[in-house]
Amino acid sequence: MQEETAVALHYLTWPAVGEIIRTVGVVVTAVVAIWALRNWSRQDGAKREAEFLDLIVDATHELLAQLPGPLTLLDMIHIGFMSRANDPEDPAELMRGATIYIQQHGLEQHKLLLERLEPVRPLRAKLKALTAKGQMFQFPNYQNQCIAAIESITRQVDRLEHFGVVVSSANWNWDHPEVHRAVQVALETTPSDTRPKLNAGNVQILDFARDAYGRLYGRRWTT
Repeated sequence: MQEETAVALHYLTWPAVGEIIRTVGVVVTAVVAIWALRNWSRQDGAKREAEFLDLIVDATHELLAQLPGPLTLLDMIHIGFMSRANDPEDPAELMRGATIYIQQHGLEQHKLLLERLEPVRPLRAKLKALTAKGQMFQFPNYQNQCIAAIESITRQVDRLEHFGVVVSSANWNWDHPEVHRAVQVALETTPSDTRPKLNAGNVQILDFARDAYGRLYGRRWTT
């Protein structure tokens, strides 16, 4: 027994002990490095997701900030429609008033609407591009909440553009059924219909961002 202990002590020299310590140190250092890398990766991922949320909220607000001008013009054009109708409450009379107004002022109003929508178009494209990019983050409820809200907002811009096309067509055959339907869609594109949809989309995006921030930073944000 004493001989075995002596042999063990013989091999357990200071160089051997030093080698063991170095080996253990390397292992511990590797474990710490892996843990730090994973923690940094999680923090970096959260940072990138938070930055994306900032971008999507800011882009939404930038687009909405450009829409009061087009919506005000839309309101004025509808007043023009009604002013040409003997009875604006009568759908047939309102249709007649709209066709008269379009023939008289449609081209110039279309030009004004295009000018006011000019700064909106790149912002719409930016928002759609961000929407596509956001799918890589795999946020919960991204499709049903964020994308649906952005589609609702950008659809209102599409409706304004369609409205402009209708009012620019002064030489249409106003008795044609398709022309009649196009004018009817224009009559339904009103500020009182558009603004609530824009506001609802904005609120939905803010709710989505608030919930996403809460998940990223481990708590529920409340307003």
